[in-house]
Amino acid sequence: MGLGGAPHGGTGPHQQGPPPSGGQGQQPGGKGRNAGSARRGARHAPGFSNTPPALPPASLPHSKQQLSSQTQPGPMRPHAPPPHHAHAHGHSHAHGHAHGHGAPASMGGMGGAAGNVMLPGMLNEDVLLHAFHCDKATKLEVRELLGHVLRFSTDQQGSRYIQRVLETASHEEKALMFQEIYPHAKHLMTDAFGNYVIQKFFEFGTPEQKALLAQELKGSVLALTLQMYGCRVIQKALETIPQSLRIELVSELEAHVLRCIKDQNGNHVIQKCIEQVPAANIQFILDAFETSGGVFQLAVHPYGCRVIQRVLEHCLIKQTHPILEELLSHAVQLVQNQYGNYVIQHIIQNGKVSERTRIFNQIRGQFPSLSRHKYASNVVEKCLQYGTPQQRQAIFDELLIDHNCVLAMIRDQFGNYVIQKMFEVANETQRDALLREIRPIQNQIKKFTYGKHIYARIERFLHGMGHH
Repeated sequence: MGLGGAPHGGTGPHQQGPPPSGGQGQQPGGKGRNAGSARRGARHAPGFSNTPPALPPASLPHSKQQLSSQTQPGPMRPHAPPPHHAHAHGHSHAHGHAHGHGAPASMGGMGGAAGNVMLPGMLNEDVLLHAFHCDKATKLEVRELLGHVLRFSTDQQGSRYIQRVLETASHEEKALMFQEIYPHAKHLMTDAFGNYVIQKFFEFGTPEQKALLAQELKGSVLALTLQMYGCRVIQKALETIPQSLRIELVSELEAHVLRCIKDQNGNHVIQKCIEQVPAANIQFILDAFETSGGVFQLAVHPYGCRVIQRVLEHCLIKQTHPILEELLSHAVQLVQNQYGNYVIQHIIQNGKVSERTRIFNQIRGQFPSLSRHKYASNVVEKCLQYGTPQQRQAIFDELLIDHNCVLAMIRDQFGNYVIQKMFEVANETQRDALLREIRPIQNQIKKFTYGKHIYARIERFLHGMGHH
């Protein structure tokens, strides 16, 4: 967990890439065209996260700037799905939130201001904090901080210092510091820097301190879930408090699942619920899918695609079966969708052979065109990587039908990545067949913007074979 007072990294709606895993999507790393990097050109950010996705990217509202997921997220094309992981609840080095553009969700009396909130009893100027700013090498003892903990907590540098102190403080020292922040816990949960101090107490506090903070969450779970800093606190709480308390807090979202899924902050909390709460206690999340227009509509949503991936990872077979059936019945549409392709990639990589085969059979015969599609080409690469030897051979047969097909892919900004993946996964016979198609146009390849990497691979292979 970072020490900085400002939000930094982690899963966030702008991952972008959503993200989605993310959290999870897979959230997301890699070079897929869907991720945050732009090897294939900038695209959406699920999240997130990505979003992820970038959705602005969950982990938490940073990532995907980071959409960076959990299926992640210049022209490097993001492969992985939008990062699905939760908001960067622990990272606080960077200045500002990736998805914090715009006014935070209303928090009622909780205070949603981002940064240096002035709370009752706080002096506008804290002499000790001012001295600390002037000499950051100063090491203050806990006894010196007493009376100043609250003010430090709402300051960027001060928050970092408090976080660092909490990691090694004794029980007695934590108790003294907790006494100062507890009366203002709700305000700190939505403060740009104070939320990190609350997270540190959830992580390093005593069981009693965690229980008291959890009580402060009750009745405010929805508001915090939709707030850019509060959503991080909720995620950290779900990771650290007893299971009975998790179940109780999550129940407050039951009537608001779709609103949370489609929110750049809330989707990360829903993902964390799926990861941290027993599947039997989150059936209400799956039940809400139907009121959204079905699983397909969520799969093509920048944040919904991440939630679907978390469900496939953590829920029971009896819960995921109907979801998979709907997804597989729309495979052709999903592979070509900006966000839906992440879900299909996730199934190909993590699903059963039978599920992978159903997807393969639906897109077989379309590999030449799908390989040059901005989003579907990611799926073709996953098929090459995770398909059976027979399926991989079928793809080679389709794509190596003639020189023109290979040349078109090499010249294409997306298809050239499929050719590179073919080199990676090919057996000796398949590599020889690939080289036979490419060698006649070898001199042309190096003139193409997207052909340079392929030309370099050919040179290495030919040199290794003694033909150079």
